[in-house]
Amino acid sequence: MGWPGEKALIKLGDLVSDSVGGIFAPKQIKRVGKAEVDAKRDELLMLAQTEQQIADIKAGKLQYTEDRRLITVNSETVIEQLVEVQNGSKVEPYLNLENLDRQSKTRKQIQAMQEEVNLTKTVLLAEQELESGKYDANDDPVDPDWFTSWAGNAEKVSNDYLQTLWAKVLAGEVTTPGTFSLRTLDLLKSLSKSEAELISKLGEFIIDGRILKGVVDPRGLGNESDTIDKMMADKGLHFTNLLFLQEIGIISGVDSMGLTTTFTSLDPSRFLRAFTSKKSGLVAIHSDPKKKIEFHVLLSSQLGREVFKLADFETDEEYLKTIAQDIANAGFDVQIGDWQQVDETSGNLLNPKAVPANNSKQPT
Repeated sequence: MGWPGEKALIKLGDLVSDSVGGIFAPKQIKRVGKAEVDAKRDELLMLAQTEQQIADIKAGKLQYTEDRRLITVNSETVIEQLVEVQNGSKVEPYLNLENLDRQSKTRKQIQAMQEEVNLTKTVLLAEQELESGKYDANDDPVDPDWFTSWAGNAEKVSNDYLQTLWAKVLAGEVTTPGTFSLRTLDLLKSLSKSEAELISKLGEFIIDGRILKGVVDPRGLGNESDTIDKMMADKGLHFTNLLFLQEIGIISGVDSMGLTTTFTSLDPSRFLRAFTSKKSGLVAIHSDPKKKIEFHVLLSSQLGREVFKLADFETDEEYLKTIAQDIANAGFDVQIGDWQQVDETSGNLLNPKAVPANNSKQPT
């Protein structure tokens, strides 16, 4: 038996072995025991040292020469870009082209070094993600064009939070090629940390690929939509931010009227339907198999569903309880609990708790 995530880790090692280089010489990811710990420690120390050297170059303390050596800069020898030249009795400023060329080369060298650090750190984060053992890799190869696009974007990212997202993308794609589209890469490269966090907050309200806004009640007794709107607004998901998320293609239905989804039974003998969100879920039951539950909804797009796989969030439990209450008020027996997915089409509700209806809103 191999170590956790062995197959996925070997796929990652094979993928990056010819692609990540320069400052750092990549190794096949086949480490075990103490050798693994030592190798990772050395890589992390080298990354930290290089980042400090980049900072020193930017500050003018070090200079990276054409023959790839780092030398200490003597402050007394630093040449100013703008100098004055005596021309008779007239003093004129002029640009020292030699110095400009040197500074241009330095900027390019700094950028190349920083990109190498960014890319290597992100690959190491992807390795750590795969070591969790929660990824079951198949044998399909990663599209070379996809990886080229991924690497070209990941090398531009220095923010730790965003590097984690790019690492999860690589881990997911290495495991199951086709998990993340080029459209997802295009979106991620333009996201700021605050925008990525906003998407993560939205994920807390996703149930079965939708944001359920309340049961459609033809009796006019009302539903929990106002309560849900307030819950979302309290987490920064007010109308303006929801419109932004719609504009970038994550969700739809924000500015439309009456967007709904109708759920029917999965059991021909009675109404039975599970609603799941991450590790939580609820089950609705009714004796009439022809019963339906209709919700006001916001829909997540295919792009949104891919991005939500990256977000680090847990289901908003109060939101899930509110939805459960709304379904119970519509005349269904409802239980809420922990969800255990068995396969693509079935699962189990663990530790179930009954959700009683609000009698004032039950159908007569």
